[in-house]
Amino acid sequence: GVLVIHAEPPPLDPALGCDAALRRIGLAGLDHISRNEAAALAGMPGGIHQMRVAARRLRAILSGFAERLPDHQRRWASEELCWLADALAPARNLDVFETVLLRPVQRASDDPLAFESLRLATERQRRAAQRLVIEAIRSERYAGLIAHLLAWFETCGWRRLDGGTPEPPIGEIAGR
Repeated sequence: GVLVIHAEPPPLDPALGCDAALRRIGLAGLDHISRNEAAALAGMPGGIHQMRVAARRLRAILSGFAERLPDHQRRWASEELCWLADALAPARNLDVFETVLLRPVQRASDDPLAFESLRLATERQRRAAQRLVIEAIRSERYAGLIAHLLAWFETCGWRRLDGGTPEPPIGEIAGR
């Protein structure tokens, strides 16, 4: 069956260089995204949520390493990851609305049928949002994003050709 996969934090040694740490974290984030594609395509709320979490975490990591990354590369990756998170957001928001608010209120109501039209409208909106999820994941833009980031993280593509600044160990900058 299709499973929702939660992220395991990648093992990081404080002595590991920044580039190696970013590579490891980035590849783990991409793995988290790709391992939840099937669940998201199947409309599983957890799969959509985990893909969105992974995209947002990768954006945060890029921001945290901003001083080591060429601005145009970081900006492109961040904008594309934002696009992915935004494509998943309507389905996720409707899932939360339904499970956290609508169902409990409907169950607690003296007249549960009074909420039926809202439940049906939410269901219609959720189906439309799921179509957006499927379109995004099956798009050329998504495939290009994943392929580009995979190569970028795998090869530490942000390194400057001149060698750039010396690479400190991750333990020295993790606090920042």
